[in-house]
Amino acid sequence: FSFGGEKDIEADFKEDMKENLWRSKVKAAGINFSKASGIILTGDNSTNDFEDRVVEEFTRNNFFVFRDTIFTGLKGKENKVESLLEDMKAKTKDDKRVLFYKINLTPAEFGELDKKIYALKKAGYRFYTFGDLQKKINLAKEKKTVEK
Repeated sequence: FSFGGEKDIEADFKEDMKENLWRSKVKAAGINFSKASGIILTGDNSTNDFEDRVVEEFTRNNFFVFRDTIFTGLKGKENKVESLLEDMKAKTKDDKRVLFYKINLTPAEFGELDKKIYALKKAGYRFYTFGDLQKKINLAKEKKTVEK
């Protein structure tokens, strides 16, 4: 879902929306996307207060909410697969433990990535689907709550 200003016609949530309208959109998302493992919110045109209230409402409706800032951008070579692998290796050397990437690949590029991931797995890297990673994050949060 996306945030935007009053004039942003493509935004799902606009700063000038009435509260009952954006709350009903959140509830409708719960019905329409009941099996979603998480929701990603994009856009930086909204006020933090409005965005925080929408995130809180999604959370109340049992959604895991991520802002689009969790994604790591790729810069580099024209070969997306090589750029991705180099970026992953560099970031893990910098002690980053969890990385999210948003990347569009052609079927041929995906096949190349699939072959190269095997070598990374042998080196100790782990790859999870978004849903599986979400479950791990949730379990870690529950464990911290129980410990408190």
